[in-house]
Amino acid sequence: MSPLSPAEFATKWIGSTRTERAASQEHFIDLCRMLEVPTPNEADPYGDDYAFEKGAGKVSGGDGFADVWKRGHFAWEYKGKRKDLKAAYQQLLQYRERSEERVNRRNGYRERDFDCRAGSIALRVPKLRQGTYYPEWLFEQRRRAERALTNVICECYVRGVSTRRVDGLVKALGMEGISKSQVSALAKTLDAEVAAFRSRPLDAGPYPYLWLDALPIKAREEGRVVGVWGVCATAVSADGHREILGFEVFTAEDGAAWTSFLRDLTARGLSGVKLVISDDHRGLTGAIQAVLPGSSWQRCRTHYADLGIMPTSPVNPLAAAA
Repeated sequence: MSPLSPAEFATKWIGSTRTERAASQEHFIDLCRMLEVPTPNEADPYGDDYAFEKGAGKVSGGDGFADVWKRGHFAWEYKGKRKDLKAAYQQLLQYRERSEERVNRRNGYRERDFDCRAGSIALRVPKLRQGTYYPEWLFEQRRRAERALTNVICECYVRGVSTRRVDGLVKALGMEGISKSQVSALAKTLDAEVAAFRSRPLDAGPYPYLWLDALPIKAREEGRVVGVWGVCATAVSADGHREILGFEVFTAEDGAAWTSFLRDLTARGLSGVKLVISDDHRGLTGAIQAVLPGSSWQRCRTHYADLGIMPTSPVNPLAAAA
């Protein structure tokens, strides 16, 4: 039997007005042709395991017929246009095979919402008469949010997007919204990644060039906002690649903080530093001399320009004379 393309299949059946009884078997055969798989008659000429109009005993008692049936795989029930598909599903449930290996039975459902990029999907998780069933592969670590949605929320958190705007973004995706506590709980997934980044070994050295800088920032500690200092180290490796070696937060930018920060970098493998570039902070320059004694130091030109000691751009003498 020649294969059928999806376009040919759709053209044939999209406007069909035939009844369920008249069209069901031909429709299934065309579906097999489109998928290029054997039809029931081709796969099982005797109809023992794969057949049309297969007689089956109902779970509730009595006999019935499945439009298509394949042992151990599926039962298929056709319904005409504008018919109740839920009724078809309930009918199929009556044809389920009773297996001697069955050790439990379903006892209702547990409603769960699953948030994903398509919106909030209501799921019905089966409850069992004995024991429990929980799809860990779907609700990993009891989280309702799809990993892709979690990544979006974490990215917003990293970029400083407010909780209100994150809530608006989630609603725009078709979900019910998200609270501050939910954002915080999802953002905690970043803690392990940040900790791994900050403690990773610096094995790509040597790092001949090292930049050090600090930035005053506001942080919330124990319910109040306080001023702290975020310090960062950026280096260029021997093969010319720039890399952020580490960052830390201190209550004050002093010699003790910088010494602790640089010692942590050297303990992780920082080596081969020939030139350190930074501002002229006494605590910082002292820490450089103490921890990296074999390196040279250069004042950062950007900080030098900010102090007004040097012009930020060269002056054209002809333009000045004019």
